Amino acid sequence: MRTKRAPVLWTLYIFWVHTHIRKIQIMNINKIALFIGIVCIVLGTTISILGIWGYIGDTGLILRSLATLGVVLLGVVLSVGINKMVISSSEK
Repeated sequence: MRTKRAPVLWTLYIFWVHTHIRKIQIMNINKIALFIGIVCIVLGTTISILGIWGYIGDTGLILRSLATLGVVLLGVVLSVGINKMVISSSEK
């Protein structure tokens, strides 16, 4: 004999699983974004040091490389910020 509570509990369980999986997916995106951000910072630092010491003679190459890394880093920061806003709005 089934009670009427079973469908309600099942619905709550499905909702919890769905939100838990969504949080895990967003956390994975943030981990990937962190890795990409660290790579951009390390590459930017390396290119800057090589440019300062004169190992890269083309100034245009240095500026284009740093600008590209800056744009990628900005995209990473914005994606993490948007993910944080999505998490905070879904918790309310």
